[in-house]
Amino acid sequence: PLGGGTDGELVIEQFEQTEREKYRFQEAAANLEGFKRTLDQTSDCVFMFDPQTLLFTYVNQGGVNHTGYSEAELFTM
Repeated sequence: PLGGGTDGELVIEQFEQTEREKYRFQEAAANLEGFKRTLDQTSDCVFMFDPQTLLFTYVNQGGVNHTGYSEAELFTM
């Protein structure tokens, strides 16, 4: 085994690393959801798009209200 540990220690180390990565992912997802809620509450238009396709990937309620299009319609533009 790498690092001189036993197979069991290696498995535990890999499990702990996976759990740390899972926690970081969950924390990032929660932060992103909080950011999205903040954007949704502003009356200003917020549009995000994919630079390759130029399709919208996010539109807040202000953008929907301002354009008169639904969110689903904007995602097809």
